[in-house]
Amino acid sequence: MRASSVAAERGIGGASYGAIAALHSAIERPGAFGLLLLESPPLFISEGRLLSESKLLHNRLMRVYVGMGGKEAPSAEMNNALLGAVSAFGVLLKNSAETRFQLNRVETHQHNSDAWRERLPAALVFLFGY
Repeated sequence: MRASSVAAERGIGGASYGAIAALHSAIERPGAFGLLLLESPPLFISEGRLLSESKLLHNRLMRVYVGMGGKEAPSAEMNNALLGAVSAFGVLLKNSAETRFQLNRVETHQHNSDAWRERLPAALVFLFGY
């Protein structure tokens, strides 16, 4: 189900587990949102179930922005797991003919509100064009 013209301009987003809530809302409410902003989303949770359910987003969203840092977690292994999950999510969305996907990964950023605030202008430009 493609987002209506009103929904195409409506977005939802969040950071960390708020990003998970936003993604879950987009999956569960098809056609309600056209824009999705996910900051530092732990997409590897639930043994990959959330990534699997993200297949339901195919051609439902206009634009999806994901922001993350290179130092989200205390270990390189966990940072690699986070990046792997986000990369798989991006591939899934890039297979959708109508969805534009952008990953903004800043190597020095950590998992905190300062990093999310710094990446927000890029997210707004990508999602809304300003």
